Amino acid sequence: MDTFLRAIEELRPKIGPLLLQLPPSFEVHGGRERLLGFLDSLPRDHRYAVEFRHDSWMRPEVFAELRRREAAMVWNETQYMDTIPEVTTDFVYLRFIGDRSVDRLGAIQIDRTKEMERWAERLRQVEDHGDRAFVLFNNHFAGAGPACADRFRRMIGFPALDLAAMHAPDVGQRRLPDFP
Repeated sequence: MDTFLRAIEELRPKIGPLLLQLPPSFEVHGGRERLLGFLDSLPRDHRYAVEFRHDSWMRPEVFAELRRREAAMVWNETQYMDTIPEVTTDFVYLRFIGDRSVDRLGAIQIDRTKEMERWAERLRQVEDHGDRAFVLFNNHFAGAGPACADRFRRMIGFPALDLAAMHAPDVGQRRLPDFP
């Protein structure tokens, strides 16, 4: 952990909460004390969000432990489980992951409007519980993470992004596909 934190130190002005993603096989029984011990060992000068991928973690006592440690429980839209939209700190961390059924990335291929509307409403219901929400999209959610993020932004009342302008490289800047 020390090596990782040293490696990201120069990014500190831009870093939001650090994500702790647990595997679907990591259950509360047998894992609770390990997770809490790990959270307790982390430096307090970063914020943390814990992503559970097993339903056994969706219980009030887990939420209370996260609150005590000022760690967010990640809300997610994934194939592994149905997350309870519980707020455990002063921010919400929401991940739209999907189910890996999308095999061609770069354009929206699945209409996930219904799921995005459900989570947008959940965010509206808790907007007085914190000062920010971190919302992230995996390309596998619907086929194109940036396009989904833009759609969600508009859904919750933010202006649309000019994605084409964002992807245009600066003069002299090479893009990843330009490398051999």
